[in-house]
Amino acid sequence: MSDFNFTSFNKITSTIKEKLSSVVLATKTLKLQRVSKTSNNRKLVISTNFLDLINLPEGTTVTETVLASNQGIEVIKATSTEKNTKKIYGRNYKNRTTTRESQIDMRSQTKINDAFGDANEVRVIFTHEKVVIKPIFEPSSKITDQSLSLNIHNEDGLYVGILAAIRVIKQNMFAKITSTIDENFSESQEFILFSMQLRRLGYNLSIDNNNLTAIHPHAKEQNLNNESLTNKHISTKQFEDTNTNINNNNISFNTKQPLSSFVVCTAGVDIYGMEKQGFNVSSILSYRPPESRDFSKSTSKTNNNTIIKHNDKTESNIIVAAINTNEPKHLFNEDIFAFNPNNYKDILGEHNFVHISLECSDFSNLKTIEERMRFIESLESTRDMFFYSIDIIESMNAPTALVENVKAFTSSVESKLFNYRLKQLGYAIQTQTLNALDHQGLSNRERSFTFATKLTTGFSFPEKTISEVNAWSEAVEPYVNELRDVTHTSSVKKAITSGRLRTIKEGGNTSPCLTKSQQRQAKDSVYAMIGDKYFMPSINMMKKIMGLDEGFDLSFVSKELSSEIIGQSVCLSMHKQIMIKIRSHIESYITSLNLNQPKRTFNELLFANF
Repeated sequence: MSDFNFTSFNKITSTIKEKLSSVVLATKTLKLQRVSKTSNNRKLVISTNFLDLINLPEGTTVTETVLASNQGIEVIKATSTEKNTKKIYGRNYKNRTTTRESQIDMRSQTKINDAFGDANEVRVIFTHEKVVIKPIFEPSSKITDQSLSLNIHNEDGLYVGILAAIRVIKQNMFAKITSTIDENFSESQEFILFSMQLRRLGYNLSIDNNNLTAIHPHAKEQNLNNESLTNKHISTKQFEDTNTNINNNNISFNTKQPLSSFVVCTAGVDIYGMEKQGFNVSSILSYRPPESRDFSKSTSKTNNNTIIKHNDKTESNIIVAAINTNEPKHLFNEDIFAFNPNNYKDILGEHNFVHISLECSDFSNLKTIEERMRFIESLESTRDMFFYSIDIIESMNAPTALVENVKAFTSSVESKLFNYRLKQLGYAIQTQTLNALDHQGLSNRERSFTFATKLTTGFSFPEKTISEVNAWSEAVEPYVNELRDVTHTSSVKKAITSGRLRTIKEGGNTSPCLTKSQQRQAKDSVYAMIGDKYFMPSINMMKKIMGLDEGFDLSFVSKELSSEIIGQSVCLSMHKQIMIKIRSHIESYITSLNLNQPKRTFNELLFANF
């Protein structure tokens, strides 16, 4: 969380305790680190404001207990009579004397080896005055002595069999997988997604004469050609018919909290809009992945070794989201690629609505084809994120879900596979691309929305409206004194010569679409043009363009991170209209459950059980 820009340590501590007092559980995942480059000894450093949240601030005396071999460690607040205690430390960031975090530092090799075994990562679970740290073992630790011969089926030109194939592989973790693939499949987008999923599980892939072989390196010690290796032969069509809940119309509905919501991949903008429409967001999953610019290199003055420092921003989005949520209860600071909702089924309870914003960069035209392919090769691509969204929706059996992405997602293979699986699970699906300008928005931001429901009442996306707004008078003029003249910068000059300069001109009704890289003056950044000069929008101006009011709190993060959060968010003017429609859909359903009861308003029904 080193990107926080706190005016004082006391401010963040008091704000966390005040605004996040409703939180009963928080989690994060961390890597075990080497003590030094020349040592195999490991350490675990937990530096986070979550410790203050659960009343384990700097200076607190705690005990550390190994739960059992390979089962983790428990850290709890010590009593005054206990021995073998240690204290929670504090950490200052260099050149940021007002930024301080509470910290647990574990270096006992006996405890670490006993509690975590050969795990490289741990899951940290924070509850009141207690921290439980569990090892996360690689999928390779579950490799079976089985091999799999796979026949992936095709339906209407779509290789939907990869969905079933990945499910059965994750469930069994075969030592070896073989499949005959035709030329159409090997050159398809589905094959790219299938390959990405196998590589994420650790498999090494090879293709020879239309035969795909995937071998897990942890299975090399086994004789993979030995006849004693159990071999399964399955058709993915057969697997789907016998092992999935096709047309599953079972509805799990929380009547006590009809608008209970779980929001995934968020920095809080969507939550802020949802709660203004009455939705109750109790659970949040958010993780800001490390990016190349988060790392800096320097040379040691003592031995000339390269020093790499990580400006850790992984908690930033979830803290901003949580602070802008009324009463969050569960904060999961975990990467969606590693998140297992089944770990928290008893904790989460029933949510009637799941809101997911899939990462859009690999579908955006701002990334070149070469960049997209490079990201696929390195597994930095997020194209296969929809697999994990399906897992969350399926595990929670939520009656309604909304998935948001850029326009290009609508026509993608990923979208078609996503919709196919949800239909199998019993959901009715509607997908539509909306433009913010058609829904009282100030920018031409287009977004694809997929709404899935098991409820029996009708749903439709909002109709277009005639715009009654003006971007210049509403978003530029009120903040003109905050704008920075950047006419002289090389970035603006390059944008002009390349023809990619995008501006809001004086009196203009609309704004071009903001981007995540807005504050860094990328070629596609948006500027306010006053006369013959170009001005960089302020954070308040950007908020207004995206339909946010000044109540959305970004005071704890840097200007660059604030710009990123706003630049990649949904336009709230458009989002509001969708939330009204979804609320009406849920309202109609709960009203239908009370047809034989005296007529009451939805708000009366909503609060009837409190």
